[in-house]
Amino acid sequence: MAEEEEGTPLSARDALACGEGFEDKECPVGVLKCGTAADGSEVHISVIVVKEVDSKLVVAVPSTSWHRTISRRTVPRGFLSRVGAAEVSACSLLARLEPVDGARVRVWLGILDVHAESAVLVPDELPEGTIGFGRLDTGEECLPFVPSLVAAAGDMFSFASAESGRAAEPDDLSGRLARLEKAVSNLVELKGRAEPPPTGKPKAKAKVPRGRVSTEVGHATPGLDPSVLAAARAAGVSEDALSEMQALVGRTTTGRLKPEPGPDPLEESEEEADGPDRRAWIFANALVRAVETMQRGGAKASSLDRALDGAASGSGESSSLPSARRNSAARRALRDALVSSPSEISGVIEALMSEDLSSVSPGVAVPGQTSARAWAEHRSKVTAYPSSVWAVWIMAGALDCLRTNRPEQARARLNLGLMIFDQMSIDRGSFVLASELALEVPPPLHSFRQHENHSTGQVCSRLLDPRWAEVAAIGHLKEQAEFLEKRAKLGRNDPPAPRTDADPDAEVFRAPSGRSGWKLKALSLAVAFLSWLYLGKPTGCPAEARAGVPLNRHQKRCVKRLEAAMFGTHFPFEFSSADLGRHAAKVESQSDVLQALGRAADSLCRAGGYLGAPASLTSDQVLARVPEKLKLYRALADTGRLQPARFPKGREHLGAGLFVVGKDQDRDRLILDARPANGLELGTSVWTKSLASAVAVSNLVLEKDRCFLFSGADLRECFYQFRVGEDRLRRNMIADRLTLQQATFVFRRGMKQHLEPDGFLRVAFASLAMGDCGACEYTQCAHLGVCVKGGVLLPGELLVHGAAPPRGLCSIGLVIDDLIDRVLTTDLEEHRTGLSKSVGRERLDAAIRAYQAAPLEVSEKKVFREQVQASFWGVTVCGMSGWLKPNAHRLWSLVLVTLRTVELGLATQHLLESLAGCWISIFVLRRRLLASMSLVFQATAAGDPSAVVRLSPELRAELAGFALLGQLCAVNLRAQVDPSVTATDASSSHQAAARAPLPQPVANEAYRLSVQKGAWTRLLTPQSAWLRSHDLLEPHSELPGDDEVYRASPLYCALAACPRYSELWSREYKSRVHINVAELDAFLREERRSGARRPCARLLFGIDSQVTIGCVAKGRSASPRLNQLLEKSIPDVLGSQSYAAPLYFPSHLNPADDPTRGSAVRGPAMETPGWWLRLLEGDPSVPVFTQVCFTLLQLACPVHGSNNSQAAASHACSL
Repeated sequence: MAEEEEGTPLSARDALACGEGFEDKECPVGVLKCGTAADGSEVHISVIVVKEVDSKLVVAVPSTSWHRTISRRTVPRGFLSRVGAAEVSACSLLARLEPVDGARVRVWLGILDVHAESAVLVPDELPEGTIGFGRLDTGEECLPFVPSLVAAAGDMFSFASAESGRAAEPDDLSGRLARLEKAVSNLVELKGRAEPPPTGKPKAKAKVPRGRVSTEVGHATPGLDPSVLAAARAAGVSEDALSEMQALVGRTTTGRLKPEPGPDPLEESEEEADGPDRRAWIFANALVRAVETMQRGGAKASSLDRALDGAASGSGESSSLPSARRNSAARRALRDALVSSPSEISGVIEALMSEDLSSVSPGVAVPGQTSARAWAEHRSKVTAYPSSVWAVWIMAGALDCLRTNRPEQARARLNLGLMIFDQMSIDRGSFVLASELALEVPPPLHSFRQHENHSTGQVCSRLLDPRWAEVAAIGHLKEQAEFLEKRAKLGRNDPPAPRTDADPDAEVFRAPSGRSGWKLKALSLAVAFLSWLYLGKPTGCPAEARAGVPLNRHQKRCVKRLEAAMFGTHFPFEFSSADLGRHAAKVESQSDVLQALGRAADSLCRAGGYLGAPASLTSDQVLARVPEKLKLYRALADTGRLQPARFPKGREHLGAGLFVVGKDQDRDRLILDARPANGLELGTSVWTKSLASAVAVSNLVLEKDRCFLFSGADLRECFYQFRVGEDRLRRNMIADRLTLQQATFVFRRGMKQHLEPDGFLRVAFASLAMGDCGACEYTQCAHLGVCVKGGVLLPGELLVHGAAPPRGLCSIGLVIDDLIDRVLTTDLEEHRTGLSKSVGRERLDAAIRAYQAAPLEVSEKKVFREQVQASFWGVTVCGMSGWLKPNAHRLWSLVLVTLRTVELGLATQHLLESLAGCWISIFVLRRRLLASMSLVFQATAAGDPSAVVRLSPELRAELAGFALLGQLCAVNLRAQVDPSVTATDASSSHQAAARAPLPQPVANEAYRLSVQKGAWTRLLTPQSAWLRSHDLLEPHSELPGDDEVYRASPLYCALAACPRYSELWSREYKSRVHINVAELDAFLREERRSGARRPCARLLFGIDSQVTIGCVAKGRSASPRLNQLLEKSIPDVLGSQSYAAPLYFPSHLNPADDPTRGSAVRGPAMETPGWWLRLLEGDPSVPVFTQVCFTLLQLACPVHGSNNSQAAASHACSL
């Protein structure tokens, strides 16, 4: 028998709680999928589908799953609309038919988007970890009680129309008639019964019983309805009362009532007599209208009410001069009432406040009691801006004191308010110090945050009388708008603006053609992207930046420099797979991921991105078939790299695996997967600090009359030439076991004596390998020792990442197994012809001899000598032009993979991490480009590496920008050091910059010793920022934890105090700015000015902000506000080809601090030290100067802020 198929799963519309004619108290509870959490688990929230309104579903979600702030929501953006909060009765999850007494649960009600209905599932059981509606006091899970939930949804989303609204309940006519008869009897007693009733002529054929008056009036009374008049006389109302009523209704010339039309003689039916009920109803309505009219006429209204009523009566009319006059008179009355009758204004506002406060739900405020602070906290629409909250809180407190007859306390509160806001203005809007002056508990900002994003449709304040709003605001605004519109109509005949004489470049309207046409397209795309960054990533292009607008002189020069950076030297644009080398494996892996995503894109769209639970990680193992594995073991054993060994006690489960990655077209590279053993060790980084890098090469300066010659060598299989001891051998045990037969095959001899008690043989890797956390440390130390012992490297010639470059003509860099020798020469032709032998060739020959003596095997294919252009360490350097760029095969393969990812729109987090790492290795040459990497870091911050991510339009734009910026990532080594130093600073109110000229040797030495490593790049806390803006923060307090602070070396102190600075500019803030933002903005502003003044130069900047120095040295910031400023400066840096070198100036020595405080720039504060003079003579005095700048720095120069810092700096500078 075939198995029965499961039924169709329930949809969201099958789980309605109520509908036409039914209400299901035990309706199914749905589940809404909301992505994945940080640990990789899926996030589900409970959903109850309440009802259907206009073909859309009204759903209820837990209060913890939705927030008015988008970033704090669990529910995906766009799933719910018209969301509102409600508090309903709660019931137990196991007993939903009855509510729990006193239990309430808070929910969010909203309309579910039609496209999001498929994301709501109705399972038989809720998944584990689902976000529910809360728990009862007993610990049981609770749900909203369906009837209470339906009622709340009905109040929020039901609308009554003319057809659907309920009919009005009929009045209680008998009760009203009894009350009216009693009132009439009292009125008759007051007026007296002696007055004879009026007589009238009866109708023909109509006999009136004796003792009753006729219903026909004896004489007509103008202005009154005959039937009403008859009913009044029948009830015994006197003629005086009727005359007074006639006077009231007949004040206008036409009267309020028209005469009743006479009977039509052509009517078919005769007039029917009114019954007693009809006459009583007519009389009751007439009497009520009369009494209301008498009360309105008798009550004397205030002047303020009369003015507002008079103006409001004409608000509905069309705009005219009388209406404008009425509004103007009403506004004058309001201004006069503030002086003449202020109690009237207070009475109106307080009455509205009491009415609004009394309408809140129970528990928020007590009806009948009015508190200004209670209204401000719970009913006002004041949002959580500190300035507005503090102002409202102080005024409301003073008002409450006046209500309770405490005028002195109200006076003190208002005076404190003046003091607080004056201090806030001094601090540029900061409430750090001002909040401590309030002498009371700060206002509840969390309550005011709930006022944000209110969607009540409210236009005016609840305390604003509608008449007041119409007169004082809306009416006046309408008059102003009409005036402006009429004035604009009068000026429509103005002559058109004259056309500019500057015609756009004809090249803009001509399609690029020929072999170089693609270069013009690439350059145009790069310029457009940089313009987009500079303008702050706008959604539309401004008119001044559109195609056809001619470039000015400065812009043309920038474009020329960008063109030189992209195509200025020989840079291959064609490459094959053989050129990729070891990078080919990464490119192939990225391409395979993209192909898999492309095949699965259609199913991902249909499945909503759900891929199921991630597979668990497998343990380390040897990834090979048994025959191939045994052959590998045999090859390793033949070379002594595999030996039998036993696991150390307790480490039986920490074996290492083996796998390979592609090295080139013919060979693979063996990798030891030693992650279990690595996790038990603390990696050391002593000798790896001597590694060179491409960034260290970019800090070299190439003079105009010289060029670079490069020589290099590479050690073959460097890791596998090491022999390890017993401890290292047992540390790298292989996670595998061999039988006796397999062991005999591997080691080519009997291994029975090495078998363990279980009958198997364990083996270990007897050398270093990639994957061992100590391999690089040992290899770098050994390589450096071999070179020093062989006379290859002399003191002062080692090129190290993050350190000052060597001063001499020769520098040597070591990176594990690579050796690169750089020589600065002026005799290029002699070296090419072989007439002269450079120092680089001699050092390379010495290195090869040292390798042979070690012995170490050298790869002959990778040895090169005295080349002008060379590729190493991931870059290509041209010693003639001076351009340093990323390797072409690395850059263009990365560009292709990135653009394919952008086009597909899907990626795994592991793929994004790989792309981010590759682009970091490119952008690190021009660190400012790292500021463009923002969203890609957020996308890879959390989640499972195999999780599929749909790229947002913003992230796709960012990735596409990488492809353009990568082509511009080039360093001009020909850029010379500018012989000047510029100091920038900011205070709580101003920014400023000052510059001083420097001798060229001093400027060159300052550039060498500039800051290379950033420390802290986040914004200071508000308290620290206030102290920093007032120069009260200690330098060690700028960095959190144990981070090492910058120290003012003698060189930095001398550069700040010895030259004579002059002020460049100083400007005041237009609004309050965080001190770190102001300091970074001041630096970037002067960097832009200096780059335009001196393009293609290395610029020295003295900065006293450690946060700003960290941002400049790192190239980006962890703070979004600071990183946004750095990102906008990328076009200026690339366009001017400028390179900033930050120097740490102590705050008390920074000359730019004076203009920010309103003072003139100080003069020189120190005498020129002795080493300064020796530098001018061309003698850097390496031993003495090194001792001063490093040894003395650590011993005698404390952190800025201590008492003897200036004395120690003066002593060091005098040496």
